[in-house]
Amino acid sequence: MEDRDKENEFSWSGLFIVTACCSILFNGMVKFLEGNFSELLFIVAGLSIFLAIVNSIVRIVHRLNSRKKRKNRFASR
Repeated sequence: MEDRDKENEFSWSGLFIVTACCSILFNGMVKFLEGNFSELLFIVAGLSIFLAIVNSIVRIVHRLNSRKKRKNRFASR
């Protein structure tokens, strides 16, 4: 049951990665059709990649911190 909840959980990292990919692909289409890149789409893609990396790091640190708290709680009893 617990695995099923994790599958349905919303992922901010996923949203940021999809946004970055779509921005890069759309920017490629704009380049193909008009001949120039959109600086705004590069900024959006870069910011999305940065936020995905930050979110992943925060998630890893939070997971490690919760494991330490859990081990300390069992050791003190």
